[in-house]
Amino acid sequence: MSYYFFDNPTWGIVIAILVEFILILTWIFLRERTNPFTLLAGPVIAGLFLLGDFLVETNREKVEKTVRQLALYAEQENAEAFLALLSQDIQLPNRMGKEQIAPRVRDFFARPIIANNHIYQVRVNQVDDREAQAELHVTTTLDENSRYRVYAPILTMKWKLDFVRDPDNIYRLTNAVMTSLNNSSGVDVFTYQ
Repeated sequence: MSYYFFDNPTWGIVIAILVEFILILTWIFLRERTNPFTLLAGPVIAGLFLLGDFLVETNREKVEKTVRQLALYAEQENAEAFLALLSQDIQLPNRMGKEQIAPRVRDFFARPIIANNHIYQVRVNQVDDREAQAELHVTTTLDENSRYRVYAPILTMKWKLDFVRDPDNIYRLTNAVMTSLNNSSGVDVFTYQ
């Protein structure tokens, strides 16, 4: 139910428009028995839906925020901020945990890698109070000094991401699988040298 109130207020605005339409018809046909202030009900309802959407950050929005922050920190090559969004329980397909990933991430970001990350789509497929799954479609322009630029200057990637909500109310990454790299099969970037 919260999806309709906070994640997608479109239905609330449609309801407000319908209410306003009914109130306008009522006012037109029953002008002498209708208070003109009742015409404010539609805009007030729409305003409440929009205010709720603005003030409440849903679990879906928290996951989207984490995905966008991961892409931003990768673009900025900010290893510590990137690592802060990885769960202590992260377990990648190659059985690497956070302790094994951290030095690789720091080493990876120590050299120029990414010039720009352009996010095409973040799709949250499943989210609840404890876990979430999302897909990220991103185009990465590699830095001119990146050693990987010789393979392709621009990478189009699709990622499947799993998250867990930690006690501090932040969804952190527990698994990341690249499902597509330039429209072919993905690469395990955590073990690729």
